[in-house]
Amino acid sequence: MVPVVESVNVPFFAQFLDEDGRVQPNDVMDTSAGAMLDELARLDAALRPLVRAHERPHKQERVPGAPKSAACAAANLPWP
Repeated sequence: MVPVVESVNVPFFAQFLDEDGRVQPNDVMDTSAGAMLDELARLDAALRPLVRAHERPHKQERVPGAPKSAACAAANLPWP
């Protein structure tokens, strides 16, 4: 996980709801939403290569006599 610093604060949210219960943002909320979406786009561009690298199949061979990892043992999974 990666923290996203930009956010949209909505204080006293009820004052921003219209008759149908939809949010009617003010200028500050619109500007904040734009900054947050820009930050999410930057993070997506930076992290996407890491996700793709993780999705590539890779072969992991077991070294004879090597113990299972604690996580595999606790979950009763076969070794990798």
